[in-house]
Amino acid sequence: MRRMMIAAVAATALISTSAIAAVSFNYDTGTGFVGKGDVSVLYGWNNAQAKANMTADTLSFYTLSSSEVEATCEWTTGVKKKTTHRKVRKIAVIDANAVTFDVRNNKNGTVTGINLLGYGADLGSTTDAPEVGSVCLGDGNEDNGANGIITSVVEVPGSDSGDMLYVSFGGVDYALPNTPIVTTTI
Repeated sequence: MRRMMIAAVAATALISTSAIAAVSFNYDTGTGFVGKGDVSVLYGWNNAQAKANMTADTLSFYTLSSSEVEATCEWTTGVKKKTTHRKVRKIAVIDANAVTFDVRNNKNGTVTGINLLGYGADLGSTTDAPEVGSVCLGDGNEDNGANGIITSVVEVPGSDSGDMLYVSFGGVDYALPNTPIVTTTI
């Protein structure tokens, strides 16, 4: 009897877990699917609330990725005795993109999920990585500093967060779990 009870609880947990894990998203194209339950659970919605709230006017999806780069600035000082200086600065780079979507309903009008249709607007970056050859301030002191040139930009190993898909409603954002869509070219 105890063994049957444990099996029943385990089966229920497995079904419950799979019911709220219906997110599949292709980061290359911005397409995929988010199950109604994945969003409803996060915001505590019942079916009526999901139907009312899952609209383009109130709900949004976006991706966010971050990494850190090291930029090397080189500059020369001195008139008679020229000295070349190097300074490495770490810079955080964050990029965000909107994802367009369409709500999927069954024949009775009940929301069943959200079809992600691709990337929309580029929501911008908080910091753009500098480009090799661009001007930089050598020592960080505008009064005494010499302008330099960015000579290298390298991503810091292990700093890439990878892309994450987020849902936003009423100013509250959640990261969604993802089952990546793997595409292969033959």
